[in-house]
Amino acid sequence: LCVHNFDERAHEVTIRLEDGGDRLTNLLEEGESVADADGRHRIALGAYGYRWYRLATPISAFRSRAE
Repeated sequence: LCVHNFDERAHEVTIRLEDGGDRLTNLLEEGESVADADGRHRIALGAYGYRWYRLATPISAFRSRAE
C-alpha cells in the first residue's frame, strides 16, 4: 500500500482496509501502523510526504486456504 501527499501542506489520512489489514509494516523505515478498534489507520504525512506499507495477511486467509 502506497500513500502519497502531493500537497505543500501536511495532512493526516484515514484508511480502512477490507478483510483485515489490522497491521501495516512500513517498508522504508522502522515502524508500523496498527488499526484502531474500528479498523482505521490514521497516517500523518508531511508536505510531499509518502509511506509505503506491506499489509499483514489476516489469519482468516490462512484458515480458508487450509480448509
